[in-house]
Amino acid sequence: MLRVRILPGLQFFSSRCGKSISEDGQEYRLKKIFNFIKESRAELKKVNWPSREEVLTSTRVVIISILIIAAVIALMDYVIKTIVFAIMGG
Repeated sequence: MLRVRILPGLQFFSSRCGKSISEDGQEYRLKKIFNFIKESRAELKKVNWPSREEVLTSTRVVIISILIIAAVIALMDYVIKTIVFAIMGG
């Protein structure tokens, strides 16, 4: 007698009504993809999007902060370079 061992994950698919395992797998994957898209759209509807004014205000704050930090780093670089050149005699 020939014994066939079915892996635990495949038992669900092998007991289907005459459909091959690959057809069931594709159908299952498509359902999961469509379900994911449907749930994603539902979640995006729940998002509290910022107003245009809030976005512009936040953008201004970020740009000004970047400019200030860049100026501080440039000043520190200049001071350190001046000190190193003074020590090295260059």
